[in-house]
Amino acid sequence: MTNTNDSVFNRAMVHEVNEFDQLRRFLMLGSESSMYTAGKDKTLTVASAPKVSALLQKSGVSVVNELVEVSTSGRAAKQDPTLLVLAMAARSADVEVRKAAFDAIPKICRTPTMLFSFIDFYKAAGSTSGWGRLMRDAVSSWYNNKNLNDLVYQVTKYAQREGWSHRDVLRLSHPKPENDDRSKFYKWIVSKGEHKIDIDAVEDKRAFTRLLAVEAAKLAPDASSIVPLIREFNLVHEHIPTNLQKDPSVWEALLEGMPLTALIRNLGRMTAYGLLTDTSDATKRAVEKLTNKVAIEKARIHPFNVLVALNTYQKGHGNLGSLTWKPVSKISKALNELFYDSFMFVEPSNKRTCVALDVSGSMTWGDVNGSPGINPRLASAAMAMATIRTEPNVTVMGFSHQLVEVDLKKTDTLETVVKKIESVPMGSTMCSLPMVWAAQKKLAFDTFIIYTDNETNSDRMSPAQALREYRQKMGIPARLIVVALAGHGRTIADPNDPGMLDVSGFDSAAPSVIAEFSRGVI
Repeated sequence: MTNTNDSVFNRAMVHEVNEFDQLRRFLMLGSESSMYTAGKDKTLTVASAPKVSALLQKSGVSVVNELVEVSTSGRAAKQDPTLLVLAMAARSADVEVRKAAFDAIPKICRTPTMLFSFIDFYKAAGSTSGWGRLMRDAVSSWYNNKNLNDLVYQVTKYAQREGWSHRDVLRLSHPKPENDDRSKFYKWIVSKGEHKIDIDAVEDKRAFTRLLAVEAAKLAPDASSIVPLIREFNLVHEHIPTNLQKDPSVWEALLEGMPLTALIRNLGRMTAYGLLTDTSDATKRAVEKLTNKVAIEKARIHPFNVLVALNTYQKGHGNLGSLTWKPVSKISKALNELFYDSFMFVEPSNKRTCVALDVSGSMTWGDVNGSPGINPRLASAAMAMATIRTEPNVTVMGFSHQLVEVDLKKTDTLETVVKKIESVPMGSTMCSLPMVWAAQKKLAFDTFIIYTDNETNSDRMSPAQALREYRQKMGIPARLIVVALAGHGRTIADPNDPGMLDVSGFDSAAPSVIAEFSRGVI
């Protein structure tokens, strides 16, 4: 039993979390609890954020300023929590808070997808479905203040999202266009393209030429008609009619301006449609893009996400749909090279870190929740590699009923890391061992990161208690992250301890959450 003095000491070993720290946690985790859950949270509502609601009533304008800072800095792994809080602020009883929220819309809602999500949250957050003047003016400004050429691109690329269309939004917001060109475009949107554009009767010929190119692409009878439009007007996949989406020459044209992340996402499709082959020029261009270090640094793709893409590509089919392909060895090799190159651009936390990997046999069973096709053993190995290659002070341990150091090198391949993990004796899962061992050996760590499947503890001492005893013995406000890779919501963190985090499942955003928590940002 913990005595009063111990409790006081342990509180001193954890940074106090004020209301704005709690807000930032919600924005980055999507929860007011000490848990990050992989995948889209379909239950995210006002009821999910009672503490945020209370803070909005006290310091609403400051909350909105924090939303802008977190969103524009790219610190939040997912945007939905920010958009929910923005909608809550827009529904505030305080007119100054509402005004601040609506003024923040163009800074936070940078794409139509984000705007539509905000509108959806706004609808759910209020007792009435109607839009007041501030809402109408703010949404109108989103359209009116954008460069017309950029607006044409966004409206035609993101035509419908989250159950909303631009036609729906314009009919609710009633924007007053500043000139005849913009008026013509709004009429085109509301009429679903039925309002005809006379290019000789507009001033912004660049914007409307692009719009006419999009219209021509919809009606293109064959690939030879649409390929020049793709190249000249930088059309994207969303602009291509369904009947031409399997044509390899269309994808060859799309490949020329395709960003790295989009390329990775479409490699299977381009292979299935016959564009990427062992000898094609398109394969050569794709390989050049996948191995371009400048593009890799700009995209900031985490190695784990590359591993998921590589694994999917090599399987020859996705996790959804019926599309199949025969992997091209040059593409697989380039993805493998990208996996190792991407480690160079992972930002370290610069914390003294202990990574503990569950070595039980169940780590090879099934898939990671949130990353189909990757088993927990492979995922934990990739994350251990990311830590050992980027952090200046890290120790990696394998654990079951005992703890064994895993001698990983910065130069180890993924296959070597997996073999080293597999050499550790198996047994029951005891997640408290890393902290118990570190306390006994008097080893100084700022962060413990434990990777397991869904068995988070079979020991008499909980990981939370082991962390508290470690802090007390070492005098270090250490943090603990327990990642249940196949988890479905189980929690072991002390909800009153801001230095503990549960991660349930593992998706593309999880590495960022772990890094930000380790740095002490959340």
